[in-house]
Amino acid sequence: MPTSFSSAWALVRTPVLITLAVTAVRLLGALGGLPDFLVNREAGGAGAIIGIVWLSPIFAVWFGRRHASAGETGFVSALRTNFVYGLGARIPVILIMLFATLGDWGTHYDAYPPDMEATMGLMGQWFWGGFVPQVLFWLVFWTTLLGGLITWLTAKFSARSA
Repeated sequence: MPTSFSSAWALVRTPVLITLAVTAVRLLGALGGLPDFLVNREAGGAGAIIGIVWLSPIFAVWFGRRHASAGETGFVSALRTNFVYGLGARIPVILIMLFATLGDWGTHYDAYPPDMEATMGLMGQWFWGGFVPQVLFWLVFWTTLLGGLITWLTAKFSARSA
């Protein structure tokens, strides 16, 4: 099971591909004019049905079941799996946010508070409003720590019930 980066990648590869597909649908839907309840264009895109925020906890449970079936119930392994998944999920979003910001696409990928561009320019806007939140909140907190906790707990309970 995920004792290394490469074995973690083998476990998360399919979830990453699913996440990339949802990201593409979300982006194309926003550019194509789908309604806000599907692809909210506001900063953060809160509440949109099509989005990857929902996938992290779902995949964390799946990772936990896979860990348990392999006899791996360690917390560090759960964190590693979710970190590798987070890299695969969030690096594309960071890049999309850069291109959306530079191209003014009008999606949630380039929606920032109104005063940001005036005070820091496009690259500062992307860095502080896109890159930093994607890494600190979405990659580190939401996906790695919270997802890792869910994976670990799922693995522990699944191993006990087996």
